[in-house]
Amino acid sequence: MTSTVPSTTSLQPAAAGTHYATVYGTEDILVSLCNSVTRVLSVAMQGPVHYSAMVQRITKTCLKPDIGCFVLFDGGFSGLVILNFSADAAMEVYERYMLSMGMSSDDLASSFTSDEVSNVLGELMNQVVGDFVSKIRRELQTHIRQNQPKMLVLNQPVVLSVDANLDQPEARRVTFYTNNNNIFYLELAMDRTQFVKVCDFEPQAAPDPDALMEQVAGSDAAPSPASGPDDETEALLRSLGM
Repeated sequence: MTSTVPSTTSLQPAAAGTHYATVYGTEDILVSLCNSVTRVLSVAMQGPVHYSAMVQRITKTCLKPDIGCFVLFDGGFSGLVILNFSADAAMEVYERYMLSMGMSSDDLASSFTSDEVSNVLGELMNQVVGDFVSKIRRELQTHIRQNQPKMLVLNQPVVLSVDANLDQPEARRVTFYTNNNNIFYLELAMDRTQFVKVCDFEPQAAPDPDALMEQVAGSDAAPSPASGPDDETEALLRSLGM
């Protein structure tokens, strides 16, 4: 009689008293970053942005034509985020964002080499990394800080490498698609690290800006009544029997 060896990849629940630690690695952090990209750009462009289900493992990160943008971060772990836009993708992101902000199409820049296009993409990347940093703080209970995004417009096929001074680097590349199927790429390089969940906790909910503003407006609209000089005088007279 042959014995059957249970699969180590079984998703059956563990026996009572058995505990397996939850581990978060590079791919988990990458997915969190990709979700920040899709969330911020979808809101900015008022249209869907999605990424490929297949992720590339690469040996180094590079800035490539037509527009490359990068941000360094450090703290609990160090890393580098790069977004490489084609000219068509950059113009689509820029135009849809500015139109959603109420700008007339006649006032838009006509070329991806315009400083206005670079400024908008830099602002959006700052929002992306800010959203990512906030999620890392809430979900992994660690802290990282970012620097200001750097933009580089390349109208020549030049590839530049960015040295992030990582001890044991791991690098990934993800393909993104805009609503018009224009392509841009996200590249992430970070220290090889894992986060192991040793205690149960509930990740903090993302703060709701609208709820915070309503709370502040409510407190301002109903200030506590302050006693004026006349009230204080009347109270003193009553205490004296007058």
